[in-house]
Amino acid sequence: QMIDRGNGKVAFIAVNGNYVCAEDFGNGALIANRNSVDNWETFDLVPQ
Repeated sequence: QMIDRGNGKVAFIAVNGNYVCAEDFGNGALIANRNSVDNWETFDLVPQ
C-alpha cells in the first residue's frame, strides 16, 4: 500500500503490515520492519 505523505513524498506498507525503510542512508536494502513513518521510511515519488 502506498501512503501519500504530501509534497511528492510517499511511504509504503508491505504485506507484513510494516513500513518499508531504506537502510544505510538509502544505499542498502529496502526492509519492511518499521512500525511508524519518519524520514527513513519516506521516499520521493518520481513521475515517469
